[in-house]
Amino acid sequence: MYERKLSRELDHEEKEMIVSARGSSNPLYVRLLLNGLELFGPHGSDQRRQWLEQTCVNNQLNVVYELLMKQWNSILLKDLFAELQERTALLEAAAVSSSTTGALSLSNDRCSQDARNSVKNALAESSGGNNNSSPPSKLSVLNSSVDHGDIESLQNTIEQRALLVRHTLSLLAVSRYGLSENDFVRLFGDSISRSVCQQLLTLLRPHLMTIHRYDCGPGSHLHHNATATLIHSSKSSGNQESTNEAIVLYDLSHNQLRLLARYGFLRDDQLRNCYYRELAIYFESMEACQRRVDELPVQLERCSMWSVLQNSLVNMKMFQLWWSERNRQEFFFYWMVLSSNCSMHDPVDDFIRSLDEYIAQEAPSTEQLLSIFLTITDFLRAWQKVDESRVVNLVLSRPKPPQLQEFLTSLGTFSTSNLSESDAERVQKEIDALVIHPEDGYYVRRWLWTQFPLIGTAFESRVFRTTASGRNVLNGDSNAGVREGVSSGPGKTISSVKKGSAKKTYHSPSFVLPKGVGKSKKSLAPTKRRPRHKVLSSLGLEGITEEIGALEFLSAENSEGSLGSVSKLEVR
Repeated sequence: MYERKLSRELDHEEKEMIVSARGSSNPLYVRLLLNGLELFGPHGSDQRRQWLEQTCVNNQLNVVYELLMKQWNSILLKDLFAELQERTALLEAAAVSSSTTGALSLSNDRCSQDARNSVKNALAESSGGNNNSSPPSKLSVLNSSVDHGDIESLQNTIEQRALLVRHTLSLLAVSRYGLSENDFVRLFGDSISRSVCQQLLTLLRPHLMTIHRYDCGPGSHLHHNATATLIHSSKSSGNQESTNEAIVLYDLSHNQLRLLARYGFLRDDQLRNCYYRELAIYFESMEACQRRVDELPVQLERCSMWSVLQNSLVNMKMFQLWWSERNRQEFFFYWMVLSSNCSMHDPVDDFIRSLDEYIAQEAPSTEQLLSIFLTITDFLRAWQKVDESRVVNLVLSRPKPPQLQEFLTSLGTFSTSNLSESDAERVQKEIDALVIHPEDGYYVRRWLWTQFPLIGTAFESRVFRTTASGRNVLNGDSNAGVREGVSSGPGKTISSVKKGSAKKTYHSPSFVLPKGVGKSKKSLAPTKRRPRHKVLSSLGLEGITEEIGALEFLSAENSEGSLGSVSKLEVR
């Protein structure tokens, strides 16, 4: 099969050497020998035969891998050694020329002064009378092109590249699901070019497996739907594969090579922790994606960076990926690890801080905020069941949050009255989720207490949008009836107006508007006397506080109720 794959046959003597080798009963051993032969020329190479003889003497896989690594290094360093030899030869030629020039100058000192003057005059005449314009000699060209500093820099490059195979295998050994070509290029830095990285991966490819992933890009996740979060639906948006192009990851194909890298290269604990930290820093700089979820917490746990792990668990963009059917169990696991190793952590404080930063940086809409509130509340309720021993005896000694139950209940009354049955059920579930339950523990109660102003703001905006959309429907129907009456003929005006009025009577009983909006003195449709710029066309909160009156606790005088300082309400 090997000969059919390469379309050439092995020498009979090489076959005999492989069959008679001490480790020929091991398929992996034979495979490594054949992969090593591919690194040489086809036939008749002395180096090829010498390498095979040296390898067949040993039956240990780690020894075979060491011989393979030597051959990989010789291939990677071939161009650098050629350049080093060339520069060394030029430098030696320059040294010989300088010594010859010194000998000639010593013999010239023995000549008379007249002879030296005649030589100078001859040189001046040959140069056109201007010594400064004479062309540089071969010695000066050699001295300017090659010096000891260049050779030292080239030697450092050779030493660095000689460790490249070991460094690559170590990175693959400590990674969880492998690394891509772009990952290696960024981790190597500017000292290693992409062409060298590609050459290295080509040499290692017979010993690596390729993994094609479609969920590694920054756009591979969507915001969770609030209903899916509440009912723990298995079709969470965090599990969906994105339509991005596949990213090819490389990982070690078998455990023997992983053991060689782990106990051969990474035996020192300090060196191993340096690799953990390097990958942790690399994935920390990556945008929120599934790869960051898979790799970052593992490396942070290995190198005991608990504060960074704590921040990564409460990061809002990452949290929307964490709280999915795919990652939920690992999310609980890392919280338990954090609780066991870091005593000074409070999930509520962490989420409040992270949410304040997210609001300041991303400026999310009220719908997005409401979805985040529902997700965090769902997690805290699930976490208190997993970690029940920590919160069962804690009692929140605070008064009941003002207007919480009454405010949300009143919102539910008129926000679901004009919705369909499914939408009304969804809104009611959201309201039930954001109300304190008797079985809620300390963290859930404290979270709902501190975030009540933002929760009320999100629901208030939703209520007003629902009301405004219903108002637009009424205005559209009435205007349509008027336009139909104007555009039709004289005989059709009465019937058209009746149609418009019939539509009004059909929609008006189903709306139960807030107290400020539903006053009888205010018409829903804009009149001619009202200026056009005062029509409530936007959905912002600035134009509705006076009419609805439900956000009186967030007045302008109370600056502590702003979005950026919600946590201050807890102290009051």
